[in-house]
Amino acid sequence: MSLPDEGLAWPFDGLEPASFGTVAIDPPSKPPCSVDDCRRPRYARGWCTLHYDRWRRAGGLEDRAPEVAPPAPEPRCSPLGDLEAGTAGEHLVVADLLLSGYRAMITAQEFPYDVVVEAKGRLVRIQVKSARAPRDRQINQQAPAYIWSVKKHGKARRRQYSVDAFDVLACVALDIRAVGYVAVGQMQAQHVQVRVPGWEAPPVDSRGRRRGSAEGRHFRDLTIEQALDGVAP
Repeated sequence: MSLPDEGLAWPFDGLEPASFGTVAIDPPSKPPCSVDDCRRPRYARGWCTLHYDRWRRAGGLEDRAPEVAPPAPEPRCSPLGDLEAGTAGEHLVVADLLLSGYRAMITAQEFPYDVVVEAKGRLVRIQVKSARAPRDRQINQQAPAYIWSVKKHGKARRRQYSVDAFDVLACVALDIRAVGYVAVGQMQAQHVQVRVPGWEAPPVDSRGRRRGSAEGRHFRDLTIEQALDGVAP
């Protein structure tokens, strides 16, 4: 129900509206963002909301993803077993011979040798021996070297090669993918030793002794050509 206007008086009659005055309450001012040329008010860590959110998202004030080191790759396979090491060595020998211009192939398992190569109008039989890494021979005052047995084979080297079983021994260093060739007639001991590439003989001490033998063959000298020259016709 509406009330009549008669008899009602406005209590502030006679006062000018401006006489009430106006009090402006401004929010406290914040310093600007600490980033150069940014005038936005500071929000956290000295930055405005834009730069603070960018820091949380990207790890930095630049508008890009943070540089994160890639995770270390997982190993593709377990360490090589004897069978895998032998197979890898055979394929490395065949690849080395093919890339050197020879015709070569891996033989079947029933053959007493692993690879045949056609050279000088005949088939040369090659026995492959693989070493995963050099052996440290410091106990015997010798330098680290790759070592292969030339007389025995099989598990625990209990079987001996028969007479005239092969013509050339291919010595494979799997860790550096190197191959050296030795003809049967060039073998003078029970083992073939090849020095690690780049190894240098240690200096002579005050007593005139040298720790680590300076003797030994090198892969650069054990080429297929020199081995074929040593094969009996």
